[in-house]
Amino acid sequence: MTCIYTDDSYRENSSFNHGGWAIAIIQPGEPGHYLAEHLTACTNNQQELIAIIEALIIIRTDEEAEILSNFQYCIKGINTWIKNWKYKKNGAVNQRLNSAVETAP
Repeated sequence: MTCIYTDDSYRENSSFNHGGWAIAIIQPGEPGHYLAEHLTACTNNQQELIAIIEALIIIRTDEEAEILSNFQYCIKGINTWIKNWKYKKNGAVNQRLNSAVETAP
């Protein structure tokens, strides 16, 4: 089974907020693959959600995969709150996440 680990980085200061997201893709018997992106004008919540969105996009329909996150906001968001998230704070990111979850295998 493929395991995809996600995380964010975030630094807030008075001028701007910046950070990024990262994904580590681990498949049995293969070297790891890593993706990351620097983002500005995003919150840490948005960056963590974007990491999960990118992980969902990567998963092929013919493979079983597990996405691992250390962030309860995302874990509960996907498993519990997702249907109500579409119209709340982070709306655009939450809509992207909802679409990714609905189309994931």
